[in-house]
Amino acid sequence: MLFSKRNSINCDKCTVKASCFYAYLDPAAQREWKQLMTTARLEDGEILFNEGDRPPGLFIICSGSLKVCKNSLSGQQLISRIEHAGDLAGHIAFFAGGAYQGSGEAMGQTLARSQEPGGLLQQQRSQQGAQQQAGAAGVEAEENFVK
Repeated sequence: MLFSKRNSINCDKCTVKASCFYAYLDPAAQREWKQLMTTARLEDGEILFNEGDRPPGLFIICSGSLKVCKNSLSGQQLISRIEHAGDLAGHIAFFAGGAYQGSGEAMGQTLARSQEPGGLLQQQRSQQGAQQQAGAAGVEAEENFVK
């Protein structure tokens, strides 16, 4: 699986746009979004992300389906959910700043989009992290001042 701009699709003409994250962005953010997104075509069984890996970004399923699953201690595959066209995948780990809690595997031919490294969402997450650190430092400074 290789993400590229060459495989790109037009979000404005997408049939599932109304249920997609893209539809909730203002026009300026939509323009930036389209410039930063790359697309991958996955075949049945191809892995989009692996359990335990750190997310480079979030994924949008444009067509097809993606099963998010874990392997049990006995080796059985446990499906936690199935993402369909218009759904986000990997977003919980991305926004939490943690690792994937399951693997994402294509069910049939699946088209997924992701953001280029250093894009809008990564910048937002970095800013949120900086704000949280600044807030924590402010609380600590206030606690020291009160003492």
